[in-house]
Amino acid sequence: MSTYILLDNLDPSKVSYISIKSLSEKGRRLPIHSIHRWWSRRYSALYRGILSAYLIRSPDKHELFYSAFEDPRVLSNFAKGKTFFEPFCGGGTGLVEASLMGFNVWGIDINPLAAEISRAALNIIKSGNMESKYAEASIKILDEALKQLENFWIYNGQIVSYVHITRTKRVPTWVSTFSEEGKKYKILRCPHCAHVFSIAMENRNSNLICPHCGSEFLVTYKPKYKIRIKNLPKESNKWYAWAVELRNPKNNWEKRLLMIEDNNDIGMWLSEGYESINNEIDDVIKLLNALNLSELKEGRRLQREGVSALSELYLPRQILSYKIVSILAKKLPVKLRKIFSLAVSESAKSSCIAVRWHPPISEPVPAVTMKTYWIPEYT
Repeated sequence: MSTYILLDNLDPSKVSYISIKSLSEKGRRLPIHSIHRWWSRRYSALYRGILSAYLIRSPDKHELFYSAFEDPRVLSNFAKGKTFFEPFCGGGTGLVEASLMGFNVWGIDINPLAAEISRAALNIIKSGNMESKYAEASIKILDEALKQLENFWIYNGQIVSYVHITRTKRVPTWVSTFSEEGKKYKILRCPHCAHVFSIAMENRNSNLICPHCGSEFLVTYKPKYKIRIKNLPKESNKWYAWAVELRNPKNNWEKRLLMIEDNNDIGMWLSEGYESINNEIDDVIKLLNALNLSELKEGRRLQREGVSALSELYLPRQILSYKIVSILAKKLPVKLRKIFSLAVSESAKSSCIAVRWHPPISEPVPAVTMKTYWIPEYT
């Protein structure tokens, strides 16, 4: 019986259909598969195709194979009483898809974070109405956290969405991206005169002429050019801030980039925030630094890149933010708290200094050459 579940036994038209559906997902996942990023997560369409082919044997029921891609619950009568077991379940895509289809599901994984991700997703399916409760609770927590953090993340009524940092006081020329009327643009900084301007993403030239001073420079997200001013505000013991991205919630979240070399006020605001935060996060710093980097996977690579303690993976204002959110989340019921903790874990992985960002995805920061979402221990 088990041979029927293999892709090898499907006719080519069904294999082609599964491939087309999988390609349409690309980097996007269904919401339930996006609770927490998992580095080897499979396409949900792949599981829907394999499981549907396994359940549907009668030729007169083959139309259900295609219907199951839109709503896997149409096969619940076929899956009733059957068990789906997946060793090495990872982020739980297979378990979730089988559960939606009506299987009894069991999974195991050596990584405890993988087990928590899978368990949280399955609890959402089982509860039936957890999404609305979770959304309501999350909004309350985040709103309250933002009130407490207002002095550290709100500048002149606008939210600081990114702080660009440098360890060497060298910065890239490709600073950020934005979209306008369906088109994408690069935000560039001339290394000669510090003029900031934008060009269409279609422009793939590696060298450009600054429209302000006429100098030629290389378009790069690597920290190649020395910043013009010496007294950059500190954002940690090892990192300096050189630019800030603001979002205006009152104007359709309009994005604005401020270079600190042209804006003394925001430089002073960042410095004052850094000084006032340190006392409030002393307990978290001690907790993080009690963990020995040498005993963690990839810890020695971090050490080779100049990171001596886990607390150095985050800026002080990030640590304070996670501390406040964690305290507020303790008020949630256990199941909601589990899901919320995974969301915070995902945020911690993707905003860590050890992540190397590229402009098409987000903002570039000089960082160690590794991907933290491969290393769940850091969350």
